[in-house]
Amino acid sequence: KSSKKMSKLKILYVPDHRLNLKSEDVDFNDKDLKKNIEDMKETLGVSNGIGLAAPQVGILKRLVIIDMRNAEDIDENHIVKDEERVSFVMINPRIKEKSDECVKMQEGCLSVPGVFIPVLRPREIIVEYYDENFDLKTLSASGLTAKCIQHEIDHLNGVVMIDYASLLKKEMAIKKVKKIVSHK
Repeated sequence: KSSKKMSKLKILYVPDHRLNLKSEDVDFNDKDLKKNIEDMKETLGVSNGIGLAAPQVGILKRLVIIDMRNAEDIDENHIVKDEERVSFVMINPRIKEKSDECVKMQEGCLSVPGVFIPVLRPREIIVEYYDENFDLKTLSASGLTAKCIQHEIDHLNGVVMIDYASLLKKEMAIKKVKKIVSHK
């Protein structure tokens, strides 16, 4: 009998077509919003990821949970500082500015377990979003935090990290995920 804690929400894996659908803006009157946020936080915590977008659990809403407390201490281009080890909710996030300077970092994804690919992204971004209290926030992020936010916003737009890879690498990643998922 497994003692591994199960989450309320099931993470979708590639090649599930729902991962390639665009999400709708969150309606602040959505009666399920608070429950969705709590369930997503729990799912992210159990999975030890650093980001989870609602489409990854079958909810096609522009909702993201970021939890940098699970971040590895050192990324190839960035050392995660204690003040960056924060957890926050982003409702209807929009990237307002991107730096011209880009950096290529290895990325992993809860929807593509066991696969890491290099993705080139702007080093710094400014993102605008609503928090859990529906207050409008603006965040300037760099390094791993910026990468994570961009990765999750990609999910809201129906883009999965393997979409950045060559067709061959994408097919190999899907085969690997199918094998991993079949053994769970």
